[in-house]
Amino acid sequence: MLQEAAPAFGNEASEPAGKSDTARLINTLPSASQEQLRALSATYFVDPGGNLDIKDIQQQPFVTAARKGRFPVPSEGAVWLRFDISNPHADVKRWIIAAIELFVHELALYEVTPEGVLLLSRNGRSVPLNERPINVVQPAVPVQINAGDTRTFYLRVFGMLSPSVSPVLVSADMFTSWSTKSGITIALLAVFPGIMAAFSLIFFRQVDPRSYQYYAAYMMSRFIFAVFYSDWFVQVSGVILSPTVNTRLVQFFSGTGTLFLILFCSVLLSAKGTSKLEKRTIQLLLIAGVAVVAATTLSPLLLRTPLFVFNVAAPLVLFVLAAIKFRAGLHYAGWICVGLAALMVGMFFAILGFLFPNEITPTSSIWELSLMSPLKLGYHFAVLSEPVFMMIALSTMVSSMQRQRRRAIAQAGALQQKMKAAEKERGEMQKHADARIKALEARLVDSPANELLAPVEQRFLERATQCVLDNITDESFGVRELALALATSEKTLGRRIQNSHGQTSLAFIRSIRLSFARDLILTRQHRTIRQTAHAAGFSSVSHFTKLYRQEYSETPSETYKLVLPDALSKKSNV
Repeated sequence: MLQEAAPAFGNEASEPAGKSDTARLINTLPSASQEQLRALSATYFVDPGGNLDIKDIQQQPFVTAARKGRFPVPSEGAVWLRFDISNPHADVKRWIIAAIELFVHELALYEVTPEGVLLLSRNGRSVPLNERPINVVQPAVPVQINAGDTRTFYLRVFGMLSPSVSPVLVSADMFTSWSTKSGITIALLAVFPGIMAAFSLIFFRQVDPRSYQYYAAYMMSRFIFAVFYSDWFVQVSGVILSPTVNTRLVQFFSGTGTLFLILFCSVLLSAKGTSKLEKRTIQLLLIAGVAVVAATTLSPLLLRTPLFVFNVAAPLVLFVLAAIKFRAGLHYAGWICVGLAALMVGMFFAILGFLFPNEITPTSSIWELSLMSPLKLGYHFAVLSEPVFMMIALSTMVSSMQRQRRRAIAQAGALQQKMKAAEKERGEMQKHADARIKALEARLVDSPANELLAPVEQRFLERATQCVLDNITDESFGVRELALALATSEKTLGRRIQNSHGQTSLAFIRSIRLSFARDLILTRQHRTIRQTAHAAGFSSVSHFTKLYRQEYSETPSETYKLVLPDALSKKSNV
């Protein structure tokens, strides 16, 4: 931890905050590396217009900060810090003055000399790359103090999104580790949304185009926001943007990212229909968002608070809508809820850090330093976790659609097979019917005399047929019983049936029973073959099946399939 050559790292004046301070706040450099970073002790002066001439700085009333190490920054001006740095040791010390905040347009370090106040160095996103003393994304300026020397400095801070700045005095070694970590983190925050956008465009083209297009636009907005917010644009292109343009771009892409998030969630949540209330809510969010983004882009610093509120309120409303959809049965809406919850948790800590920034305490650990900036931690958590859960929600929706498509394909295939089977059965039935018609036509052509019966013979056949039908359930009713019922001999009965019908008496009775059984099947009188056989006067089911197949060129089961396909598939043949 920072060792002090004096009783305190900074001998701060004891005057109340906001009152003029004529005392010097001395930051004494340590002799060892136990404490390599701590808040810069300084008094400050607010320049609302940002136009103060350096020649007049020593005549301005500097005051003590209300909170140690935290200094207010006007929305369109600058803040000046005054402090001393003392090196009581026998060797030269080179330390770094840096801002905890990343978005700083300019840090300008001045030194008080006998010749006046002279500019030592400038850094920040408004400074060309070849003029920066330290070319890293973390805004910082170096300071070198000779052995046993105490020097007085002024630090001008200009152009910030946050309403305050927290400058720190950090050793060169720790600043190297800090800037490396910041560079890796910023690279991850910028590249990760770009990768997610490309991934969605490549792998989710089979779903509703709006879903992956809005998601890709949402991720690209986050990517462009990170590029401009982290000074990557200047680092890569070398093009210096004016503070106004840079701030407008950052605020614009911050707001448009939230607008595309609303559109993306609205598409995902509309899978099972959308109520009028949900539509109205989405419309109001979009209208309010467009208005806030437009106003903030025109005046990015004065109207930064409405945009911040919108970026927090929109995920909260979407979370409520997703929770309602999840309870209604839209399962992947649960992942949307988790993603939005992660975003809200991150934004909560960002708000906490924005409104109540932590005090910078002495440390030698960059991880402890990270915990002192909840705004950064909250934003990092939100940017890295929320897109993952949204991607899971999109993937779950795609998986659900693929399962539904596979089920639909399987059902269509099964239906097609049933249709083919039914078509085959109808073809066979038609073939059998055509064969019987041709046989009857041949009989009419070959022996028309046998087909055109005399009225007396016709009445005899009708009486014989009716006798068989009247005794159809009697299994013992045969040729002898039919001859007795018609008051004739078995021989005469056989001769008359043979002459008029071309059959023996036994075959005549059997054909009537088989025709009766077929009528029972076609009219769905019985549900089993056994019941039908007994109703037609057959004692043996197997014998009935054999005779039926000989008569109609199909089994009773096949006839059942034509008239009772569902019932026959559920019951086994008896």
